[in-house]
Amino acid sequence: MTERPKLTLERTFQAAIDDVWELWTTKEGIESWMVAKTEFELRVGATWKTSYSKDSTLDDDAAIHHTILAYDPGRMFSFRKIKYSKGFAFPNAIAKAWTGGAIRPVLMAVQLAPPSVLLKTPPVVPA
Repeated sequence: MTERPKLTLERTFQAAIDDVWELWTTKEGIESWMVAKTEFELRVGATWKTSYSKDSTLDDDAAIHHTILAYDPGRMFSFRKIKYSKGFAFPNAIAKAWTGGAIRPVLMAVQLAPPSVLLKTPPVVPA
C-alpha cells in the first residue's frame, strides 16, 4: 500500500502560550475567532458543539459536533468530527480523520547587525 502524504499546518502567534491555549479551549476564546457559537467542555469524551451561525441551536442542521479525544493543558488538543453541518461535501473522508493541535514555544530573534558588530558595540544605558 502506498503511504499517503501528510499535511502539516503551522501558525506562529506573538502571544503567550496560556493565551493561545485559552483561544482554543474556552467558549469565549473559540467564539472570538473560530465559530459564531459553541458549547465546550474541556474533558476527554465530551461532545464539543459548534456552528458558524449565531442562530443555531447547536443541535440543528447548521451544527457541527466533535468528540474530544485527548489534551495536555497548554500543549496539545485533539478531536474528531462526529456530526457535520447539512450539505458538508466530504462526510465519508472526514469520518476517518481526527484533528490535533500542538502548542509549542518558538524563540524568535531579529538580528539587526552581524554578530561581529553586535559584540563590539557597547551596551546602551538609559540616562
